[in-house]
Amino acid sequence: MKAHDQTRMMFTGVIALLALLAAKVCIALPDNEYACQVQTRVGVQGLVLVQADTKEKAVKVAGGASALTANGTHSKATAVVECIRRPGETFQDAEFKRFYQTAAL
Repeated sequence: MKAHDQTRMMFTGVIALLALLAAKVCIALPDNEYACQVQTRVGVQGLVLVQADTKEKAVKVAGGASALTANGTHSKATAVVECIRRPGETFQDAEFKRFYQTAAL
């Protein structure tokens, strides 16, 4: 076997390994997406989007995340009001539901 052929085979093997590793990373992401209504450090309601296996895990993650606030800024979440699974569920708070529906996600 020529050196050129060996190099090509080695390169192909490296590419295949990288593709497998990339696929494993993609598979590791949770399937469920949640939108969480939070209270923020600046005192206004905010929105946090979370990928998690369960709603309980989404609440834990959202509790310390940076949230998009109703006034268009970002602020750290201090408490979780409600998390909903998206798509499908809706927020109980009608005003926050309108904010969520109009937010550029």
